[in-house]
Amino acid sequence: MRQKLVPHLLCICCAAVSLPAFGQVSADMPIQPNEASTSNSVHAKEEPPNARSLPPIAPPGPVFTSSRGNVTLQDCGTHFDVVLNLENGATHRQIGEEYGELLAAHVPQFEKELDSYITEFARNWFIYKIGLRRVGQIKPQLSQEYKDEIEGIASRLTGGTTNALGDGKISKDELYLYNLLGDVARLFQCSALAVYGESSSSGQTIVGRNFDWPPGKKNQLSQVQSVVTVKNGDKSIVNVACLGFQGAVTAFNRYGVFASVNDSPTGAHYSAKKRRSYLLDLRQALEENRTVDGVAKFMTDRDKLYSCNHLITLAETDKAVVLENNVGRKKGEPVRAIRASESQMHDDVTWGIPDSVGCVNCFRLKFADDNRMSAFHKKKLKRDPNSGRWESLKQQLKQHGPKVTVDGVKEILSYHHPHTASIYKGDIYNKFTVQSVVFQPGSLKLNVAFRRRDGIMHPQLSFVEVPVKLQPIVSAARLPSVVSNGGPCQHE
Repeated sequence: MRQKLVPHLLCICCAAVSLPAFGQVSADMPIQPNEASTSNSVHAKEEPPNARSLPPIAPPGPVFTSSRGNVTLQDCGTHFDVVLNLENGATHRQIGEEYGELLAAHVPQFEKELDSYITEFARNWFIYKIGLRRVGQIKPQLSQEYKDEIEGIASRLTGGTTNALGDGKISKDELYLYNLLGDVARLFQCSALAVYGESSSSGQTIVGRNFDWPPGKKNQLSQVQSVVTVKNGDKSIVNVACLGFQGAVTAFNRYGVFASVNDSPTGAHYSAKKRRSYLLDLRQALEENRTVDGVAKFMTDRDKLYSCNHLITLAETDKAVVLENNVGRKKGEPVRAIRASESQMHDDVTWGIPDSVGCVNCFRLKFADDNRMSAFHKKKLKRDPNSGRWESLKQQLKQHGPKVTVDGVKEILSYHHPHTASIYKGDIYNKFTVQSVVFQPGSLKLNVAFRRRDGIMHPQLSFVEVPVKLQPIVSAARLPSVVSNGGPCQHE
């Protein structure tokens, strides 16, 4: 039986019956205007927003260390800084247990916030149970190391093996559900861009991405944002995501290979049977590969089956591409291929900016599905959440070019129309933007704008420089002049 689609931004993918919506939220909520600014456009040349018009960010707190000394956690005011150190002989299970120990002791709101978030978007027992069932279907295909981490964390939380929606606790199954949301539900919107070569002011790659995911009515996800460093020799990575989330969302390795994910729903039949987690696989790909080509080869392996269509922006020092994983189609064989700046695209789609790529939430390659009309809105609302943002990326890149700077990428990620935050109007910065990331692979320099914990959206993204606690492994030609070995949280 063909499934009916659920018209919602974060919804359980098509089930064997029509599912109620996960929750209804408007995509046109205005961003709070900055009372100190008189400009009608956040990307115009203007004075910086007056930070004093907003409540101050709390100063960084102390660094807490787990009982065995392999995990540290610090509240930086904007996010939590976490280090998982596997270089002293700890197993993945032990790392998970130490991580869970620190969460329970020093982030007591973690379980309550996460349970509230799951409850809000599941909305009822029926959808919750469908999500858990899908988790059970995907779990056998997961790497044992990652399962050990997740179950280690869960062992120090209070939910145990009792699955109860809305109890303020997180069980082992619920922590799996949280980690597999991208595989059992839809993330819906995000955007990314990268410049390199002739389009970059430095000649090296600058990549930026907005991670757009409903933060919850009480801004729950904003309370648990994190930057997690996994220290594991040549397999070391940094992941910008949320506490307790072990898959790669926006991540890079010590070789400077960057990856970020975008959902790309088509409305095709959903199945979790014998499927893998593409977010956990992407982490593994970054841990095991030293180049964009190596990561792409790993993620396009025909033996690796995924439940949801997705896009991955990949970048390294001298190039950037978009991997289009059109794994589930209504008709035809899967299309799993790289899109570069010069790739052939759908007949009415153009890019035309050399040495650059852009990505929203639809496929662009010539032989991939044309899913620019959202699968969740197509029949009822007939609205296109992708073409406007695609054109905005092009327009903004041209406006900030021909040599785009790091500040230029930040301004592009901040782009929205006056007093709106609507994906349907082409706004790159919108009401669902949780994190904005700018990364330079050649120097491992990381800047992130985190959504404020009080939920107030500033008209201009406010980036902080995040110290990278990895020693890079790059050639002499690519070696940065200064590399951070970590340290206290930093703010620009």
